[in-house]
This record gives sequence, structure tokens and C-alpha cells, in this order.
Amino acid sequence: MKSSPWSRIPPEIANEIAGHNSKDVPALRAMSLVSKQMRFLAIEHLFSVIHFACAEDFPRWLELLRTTPSLTTFVKRVRFSKPGATWLRRHRGPKTSQLDDNTLPHLIPPLLHASAVEWVRLDSISLQTAAAYIKLLPNVQKLHLEYIFFGSLISLANFLGNFGNLKALSVVKMYIEPGYGLRNDLDDDDLSGQPGSLNLSQVDELAITSCAPYPSDDLEDFQDPILYLLTHSPPAGLRSLDLGGFGYKNGQADACTLLAMEKLLCIGAPSFLSLTIEPTFLEELSNTQFVDMAGRLTVFSALRTLTIWLDCDRQAEQLLNTLKAAPNLTMIIFRIRLHQESDKGNHDHLDSVLNTVLPWKSSLSLKSTLTQKFPLIQQIGFHFSVPHSSDVHFRREYRRKMEKRLWEHLERTGDASTDYLPVKWLDVEDNNTPVVYSQVNGEASWLVPHARRFWEPDTEGSDCASEKSDSGSDSDSEHP
Repeated sequence: MKSSPWSRIPPEIANEIAGHNSKDVPALRAMSLVSKQMRFLAIEHLFSVIHFACAEDFPRWLELLRTTPSLTTFVKRVRFSKPGATWLRRHRGPKTSQLDDNTLPHLIPPLLHASAVEWVRLDSISLQTAAAYIKLLPNVQKLHLEYIFFGSLISLANFLGNFGNLKALSVVKMYIEPGYGLRNDLDDDDLSGQPGSLNLSQVDELAITSCAPYPSDDLEDFQDPILYLLTHSPPAGLRSLDLGGFGYKNGQADACTLLAMEKLLCIGAPSFLSLTIEPTFLEELSNTQFVDMAGRLTVFSALRTLTIWLDCDRQAEQLLNTLKAAPNLTMIIFRIRLHQESDKGNHDHLDSVLNTVLPWKSSLSLKSTLTQKFPLIQQIGFHFSVPHSSDVHFRREYRRKMEKRLWEHLERTGDASTDYLPVKWLDVEDNNTPVVYSQVNGEASWLVPHARRFWEPDTEGSDCASEKSDSGSDSDSEHP
């Protein structure tokens, strides 16, 4: 039988191909059918992330391990979530049930190579059940919490106490709601009130998004989870801090309360290497209070990179003018959201931001103004933040037009410079990580979700042997 030419590809090139398609499950499945070598490389990426989204996922994963025990060595990240019924039907089949306190991972061996875990919307189970899931991951160093409620501040502390050696923590929309969400089987009122084994002292990367209360909420009974954590276990060696909201138009909240933000910035001032901050708040009073607070901060002695979100106001300029000093700052990045539903909407928003922000009120150019305050500045860059599902990730010419729009505005305002970094495009759902586009067609490596309905057959199963490989895993591009 004649061998496929794909089987003769050098291993390093084959590995690069598999890596480029790491978020494209259909492509990896196809690769796994080419040859034994390609199958090994494809499976390594297919199972680098596994997703437990329903009760049936645990026995499916156990069955896979019985036939291929080595799969545990490929798992680097685990996701626990509570998706909706529609997502479950499409991705797991019609007869599935959500994770609950009756769903325990019996007999499943620990995933010793997994270093990261995502916990999304799964707050309808007890802390005891959650602890049983976490025991599968004894070496986790990175934790991401998203859209989650805790029954009390103590419940939050006890949950985090299950992770013994956290180095990185990111939270999106985390709230305290008495009598609801993740809580102890016992009545929380019966607990001692102490944070148990909570230990965030080794955390050196922290990201907080939309964890403040809504302006319309009744703040009288609001319990501040971020301030509580900082009070009981401050991460004294923070090297990276990312504070962001989603902006008023998206109906979201600020990153955290101003009190928690000031405490965080004071804790990390001596050690920050990288700081990302959203200077615009939902309430005008908070904007004024934020600028006043920034003026009280001490020197950021180690800071190298400062990233600031730009909106249709002068908050970014006021923040930079107010900061006392960052003597070692060498890079400033400005981020702009392009979250509108139409091209025109994104054009208008970009123009509105640029017309408001630039030029600086100073008579000097942007670069001259920044280097005057931060003498070691070497690089200035602009990043565009785009939703994962946006077709912008598949339209190279459109991205080039938006970049041209930016450079033309900088030229008109006298801020043009050859020293600017190339524009980067960020994936919102991937913690605003820069997207690597194909050099051939300029497209992202995943399939755009709304188009997938047309590109993939509308079936629940497949005759392909490799279809079984997705029983316990999931593409990063498929968010419940």
C-alpha cells in the first residue's frame, strides 16, 4: 500500500502544523488519520485541554484511559463548566445531565501534568464536591474563575484553599450571594469565620475583570470579595496585574471597587513588572476618585510595561499625568475595544476614541509627552481587542484598513512616529492574548463559530475512528 506523502514530513514541521491547528479540532482529527506520527502529534494537542461539562464526561474519560493510559500525560489544562442545555445537546448529545453533587470523579487518576484549570459558571455544587474535582489536579498553578457566585466570603476562601500552590489567578464576574452559589454543605453561619487554608502569597500574576457591584445595586449589603482576599492573604510579590471592566455599553461592571484597587496597587507597587489598567469607570464620581487615588500611589520602582485601555474620555491622559513615577518604564501599550456588531460601528467607535484622546492637551507630540515623564520609554504600541467570534479574525484586509485608519489619525495630530510597535489584535475570550494569524491567508487558526454550522455536517456522530478522541476534550474555541 502506497504511503501518504504526509507521512514523510519531517517531525519538526509536522509538530509546527499541529501546533498551528491546536484550536481547530476538525483539522486535528483529520491529521490523526494520516499516519501514526501525525496521529501522535494531533492527539497531543487534542488532549492538551479537556473539558468536563456534564456527568457523562467522567465515565467517558475513564473509558478512554482504559484503552490509552498515556492520555493523562498530554493534559495541560482542565475546564469545569455548567453550560446551557443547547450547548450540551450540540456538543455532548441529547441524553446528558449537568454536573451536580451526585457526579463524583470516582476511579479517575490524578492529572499530574495539568497546570491550569478553568472554572466557569459551575456554582450549583457544594464545596465538598468542588474539592473532589480539584483533587484530580494536584499540581495546578493557574486558576481562572468566570461568572461564579459564592455563598459567603468564607466559602470563597475555602474554595481557593484547595489550591495549594497558585502562581496565577484570574477572575471574571465573581460575586458573593448569601444562600446561593458555591457553599459548604453545612450552614455557612456555623463556620468559624476564618479563611482556613487560603494562601495567595505565591501568586505573582493576578487579573480581575468586572468584579465590582453594578452602580444600581444596593451597596449596603455588598461584600467585597477582592478586598477580603487581599486582607487575609495579600500576594506580596505580584509581578503582573490586570484590572479591567467590559465597558458601560456591554452592561458590565468595573474591575473591582476603588478601595480594593488602591490596596492592590499599593501592595504591588514595589514588585510590578507589568500593569494593565482600565481608567474609565461607570460612574463619573468614580472617575474623579480614581484620578485622586492614582495621585496618592507610591513609585512603581520595577514597572517595565504599562497597558492602558482607551475610551471616549481623557482618563488615560489624566492617569499618566497623575502617576508619580515609574523610573524603569520602557513600554506603554494603548488598548482599544472593537466590539461593535458592524464594520461601521467599529469605524465610528475607533474614530470617536482617537478624536477624544489624541492629540494630548500638551503642545508636544504623544511620544515626546510620554518620554518627558518616563525617560526610559523605548516602545509605544496600540492593540485592538476583538471578540473571539468576530469575523474580523478572518479578514486581513479589514484589519489593515483599521490599522491604516489609526496611523492616518496619528499623522494628522502630529503624533506619527517610526518608533511605534506593530499593531496587535487580541482575542477577548482568551484573556486578550494576541492572535497569531496565518501568513498564508491571514486567518485565525479556529473556525468562526457562526460559520461552523455551515462548514460542518449537522450530525451528532461520525464514522471516523478519531471522533472518539473528542469524547472528553474540547476545542478552546467552543465556549458554553
